Amino acid sequence: REFIARNCMPTALFCDLLARDMMSHCLRAEMPRVVPSDLDIYVAGFPCKDFSMLNSNRPCLNGPHATIFHGVVRYITLHQPRTYVLENVWGLTLSQRGQEAPIHEIMRRLRAIPDYQVRGWKVNTLDYYLPQNRKRVYIVGVNTRKASLRRPLETWSPLLRSLEKRTKAMAHDYLLDDEEPEVRAEYERLLGKQPLAPAPAAPLLDRPDYDVAAGPAFKFRRYGLGWVKRHRLVRAQMGLRSNVQVVKDVERSWARFLSTRTRDLLDLSGAKVFRQTGGRPEDSDFVSEVSRGVGFANCMDKVSPCVTPACRLWIFNRWRWLIGKEKMALQGFPVDSLDLGGLSESEINILAGNAMSVPVVGAILFLVLALVRFPAESAATLGVPGPPPRPQPKPPPQPPPHPPVHPPPQPLPQPPLQPPPPPLPRKRRPAL
Repeated sequence: REFIARNCMPTALFCDLLARDMMSHCLRAEMPRVVPSDLDIYVAGFPCKDFSMLNSNRPCLNGPHATIFHGVVRYITLHQPRTYVLENVWGLTLSQRGQEAPIHEIMRRLRAIPDYQVRGWKVNTLDYYLPQNRKRVYIVGVNTRKASLRRPLETWSPLLRSLEKRTKAMAHDYLLDDEEPEVRAEYERLLGKQPLAPAPAAPLLDRPDYDVAAGPAFKFRRYGLGWVKRHRLVRAQMGLRSNVQVVKDVERSWARFLSTRTRDLLDLSGAKVFRQTGGRPEDSDFVSEVSRGVGFANCMDKVSPCVTPACRLWIFNRWRWLIGKEKMALQGFPVDSLDLGGLSESEINILAGNAMSVPVVGAILFLVLALVRFPAESAATLGVPGPPPRPQPKPPPQPPPHPPVHPPPQPLPQPPLQPPPPPLPRKRRPAL
């Protein structure tokens, strides 16, 4: 909310998405105010945790974070915006354990709202001018009672694809120099927080699941070491011994700030790069996600994996991971003109991970503005009364004209006109 208030200057800012029926507390006015309802475009995103494939439980619409989606549906039903744009992860379209993909239930609920036509598309940020592999679903709804479609929603797909264009820039082009104040500040913060290097993973990888010396009750999973079995299996598949360190430690490397699990995952990612390039990973342009499990550790050349709130995107040839401001740039934000003062590194990371990619949502909004006819454009065609004309302000009174500096010459006085003299009497002629 602080970021929005500083950089977007909204006319109203509410603190609770679930309390937007008629009245709600406005943070800018510091008092309750009427919730706006006459919107042309309503843009919203709801949390992806309950729909993500990274969630082993994946409760979908029954999860604790799905209440935001229900709040969005309630706002649309109550306030009837002319159009809306919703965004979420690509995992909505994927089924798991034989269950129906969540997108079907979401579309059923949105299409159950009267007077709305609804359509969704799968898009990737990588296809829209940014070097980031970010797959998302965008849903557009149009209220056909308040607006009209210039083209049916079913025909928008080719137009959306025509806006695609991959950039020639690399993810490295969005990075700050290592001597920039933001990078140095994050390094100093990490140095003061965790000055010691992580423990090597080799002793854990070589340790049997049930260690007799530690007693029969010892289990890796009980001590949060379930990752050891998976890493051990991957190393065996790659022919990599437990004591092999692929990514070497150097003085300027941020690897010392990683946990034991993440440090070993970095070595596994480096081994993948070596197998693809045949050279050292530090000499490549690969970027790897090292904060997730080994099965989800994407490693991409010149392109950044998906930016998430808690991701660690490791740049091999820079010996560090992306900081929050660089993630904002990879989302398309003009970071040099944003006011990020007072926000911590963690808060900036959350902002970047939860944001919509600017060129992608811009392409969707472009289609909405181009292919939807709003009442102000043609009220008679829609069959609904248009908005009342705004009263024109009265022009301010004009001051009296200033007297001229040099008065114009006055005409010379003329003598008053005299009436003509009366005619002389005619003399009578004497008779002869």
